[in-house]
Amino acid sequence: MEEIRAFVCLELPSDIREKIARTSEQIRSASIKPVKPDQMHITLFFFEKASRDQITGIERAIGRITRSQFNIEVGGVDTFNYERPSVIFTKVNAGAEIAHLYGELLPSMEKTGFTTKGRPFSPHVTIARCRNPDKESTEKISAFLKDNNGTIFGRFRCKAIALKQSTLTEAGPIYKTLLSSDLAP
Repeated sequence: MEEIRAFVCLELPSDIREKIARTSEQIRSASIKPVKPDQMHITLFFFEKASRDQITGIERAIGRITRSQFNIEVGGVDTFNYERPSVIFTKVNAGAEIAHLYGELLPSMEKTGFTTKGRPFSPHVTIARCRNPDKESTEKISAFLKDNNGTIFGRFRCKAIALKQSTLTEAGPIYKTLLSSDLAP
C-alpha cells in the first residue's frame, strides 16, 4: 500500500453538522468556502503521509484505548489568525476528557511518526476556509465571528473514535472510514 493521508477524529452527529453548515453559509463568498457537513469532525491527529505499517500502529493504538464515553459541547466561532484568517472553526468544550483521550493516544502516535510540530492540542471543528484572505473577506469573517461567538451548535455524547483516510480531489477531500472504535460506556 502506498502512503496515504489519514487522521484520527471524533465524529459529530448529523444534526449538529447541519446546524453548523447553515450558520457557516452566512460567510460563503468567492474566497470563503464552508466545509461540507459530511466532512466536519474533531481532528485529534493528522498524518500527511502514512505507510501501511503506520496505519497498523494507529489502528492498534485506537484498539487499546481505555477511555469512557464523554460529553462534548460545540459552540462559538473563532479563527487562529485574525489578520489573515484562513481557517474558521467552532470551539469544542469537553472538559478535560478530550485532552485525556489525546494524551492517552499521543505516545503511540509519536511512535508511528506523528509530531505535534510544537503546537498545543486545540480541539475544534473547521467550518470554513478562506483562500488568500483580502480586506473584504477578513472584514466579513470578523463580523461573522462577532455575530456567532455565543452560538451553541449542540451537545452530544462522544461514543467512538475513528481513523479516516483523506483523498484529495479537485472537488475537495473524500473521506473513507478505515476504523471506528467504541469508547467504553
